[in-house]
Amino acid sequence: MAVYGIVGQAGQYLCKEWEKPAGAIEMQTASPSPAAIAQADGTWIEPPIDPKTRLAEIDLESSRPLRAILAGTATQEDHDKLAALEAEAIQLRASIKE
Repeated sequence: MAVYGIVGQAGQYLCKEWEKPAGAIEMQTASPSPAAIAQADGTWIEPPIDPKTRLAEIDLESSRPLRAILAGTATQEDHDKLAALEAEAIQLRASIKE
């Protein structure tokens, strides 16, 4: 089976050539995410992420390492993850202010 996509649209089709939708082209790889958009050259492009949406995702992602820190069971990985998320959040907040 091959991966097909319709240029300018999100979504992929895993099928045999004779089953592909009209206008679909063969893609080089599988879609990296459900939101990825097929390009004419057979690659995918990720749409830009809204900074406020990503900040909300960061809040959710930070709960696990933060909980470990508060419980006293944190590893260095938890501290590194929290530091990386905070650095990304600082950049996003700065981009929103601009």
